[in-house]
Formats: sequence, C-alpha cells, structure tokens
Amino acid sequence: MQISGAALTHVIQGNPSLKCLKARDCRNLFPGDSCTEKRESDLPSLHEKLHAELGKMNRLEEIEFGWGFSFISFSSLESALMSLKAINIGLGGMLGEDALKRLPAICPLLETIILHFQVMITFPVI
Repeated sequence: MQISGAALTHVIQGNPSLKCLKARDCRNLFPGDSCTEKRESDLPSLHEKLHAELGKMNRLEEIEFGWGFSFISFSSLESALMSLKAINIGLGGMLGEDALKRLPAICPLLETIILHFQVMITFPVI
C-alpha cells in the first residue's frame, strides 16, 4: 500500500497539534537529490507542499524517517524541529555528518537519537 504526499499533507493540515510523525518506509515522501525535473503542472510540487506544511509545525516532538530522507530534507524542516525530543532515521535515510553536528543547535530539546543502517565513519579526535 502506498501513501501519497498529498494525503499526508492533508492529514498534517487537519491536525495542527500533531506531535509525532513516523513515516519510515514511505519511499516517495522525500525524492532523492537527483530528482530535479519539474513539470510546470507540478509547481509547486507535492513534495514542496509537504515540506511547507511540515515546516509550519512547531510542536513536533518525535519524527521517524527512512527512504529518501536526506540532509536537504532535514534542512528544509529546521523550523519544525526546534521542539523535537526524538529523531529516528532508518534504512534508506541519510542524515549525514553535517546534520548530526547541527542537531544540538537545531533541536535543543533532543533526548533520543536512533540511527538504523547508517554508515558511520570515525575520525580521530585531535
């Protein structure tokens, strides 16, 4: 069963006090960075509308994403993440080192970070 970005946008618009959003295996919510093609009939695209609605939220306490979620998705949602207490990035999602470094500033209330199937590279601390 597939869920559309339009359906999720509608649910978010109708539930302004939403505190938890778990969309871990929804492959089409966050298109890959290589998806730069836009048809004029899609402007603004459903993905942009979804990002805009998520960005308006300032009460989210927990998010869980996977396929397609990336640093670009994270950056576009910064305003919605200020009240975040838990973040869970699963298989197919990629937060990246830069986003991890910025987490304390973007999510000052963060209590839980869960990373599934993420490539972690360690560097010596100097």
